Amino acid sequence: MTSEQSEAKRVYEASDGHKTVVALVFLILLPFLVSLPVMILKRSLHGLWSGALSATILGILLGGAMLFLFIEVMSAFRTRVELGKRSVKLRVPRWRGPTPGLKFVKREIPYDALSAVETRGEIYEAAKIPVLTRATYLVTKDGERLTLGYVNENEEDPDVPFTRIAKELAEQAQVPLKDIGKVHAGSQLKALRKGPPPIDSEPLSEEDFAEFRRRNHWLMFGMAMLLFGLTAIGILIDLYRAGYFNFATSS
Repeated sequence: MTSEQSEAKRVYEASDGHKTVVALVFLILLPFLVSLPVMILKRSLHGLWSGALSATILGILLGGAMLFLFIEVMSAFRTRVELGKRSVKLRVPRWRGPTPGLKFVKREIPYDALSAVETRGEIYEAAKIPVLTRATYLVTKDGERLTLGYVNENEEDPDVPFTRIAKELAEQAQVPLKDIGKVHAGSQLKALRKGPPPIDSEPLSEEDFAEFRRRNHWLMFGMAMLLFGLTAIGILIDLYRAGYFNFATSS
């Protein structure tokens, strides 16, 4: 997170390091995506249909991943929140749940037009793994509710700290900062189509929320152990093929 401090304003946006990393990853993967149609065409012309099919499947998967990565690049470079003396200037994505969209909201809202700043815990599921997020909303006096942004509740130092921005914004505008509870928002793919659950959705009990938190902890721990185990097995196989486990000695 980059915060430019001055007497008149505070600016929050993604750090230069974060922008550089996501842009480099996108540029490194882009040639592979561009080369896949050529690979599919060549294999098809030579009658290698199984190879063409596998390349097509790879292209679909890589294309989807690259689309999400492109969205992250756009969000990193364009998201900006400026807290001034009398107003807040926003350039934030039109969020589809915790996923930023390609379209952006650009607004300047005077502090005296705000009635409250709200935060809500929203639990989304990705591949059946609950992801604990916190959404931040700005509520105007005429009833408009604008999504400021999302942070992962397990991330200690988010690149754009929307929760901290919400607290500072409420203090600057002298309006209440309200925690309006926690909800189970369903799958993240569903949120891409329909957006987050309505603001009047039935809140989760503390017991249900604690159960989601336990599931998140153990599933993430299990995935980490699985990845570690597969890596260890791969290393052992390579060592075996290299002859490191051949202890037989010639007589």
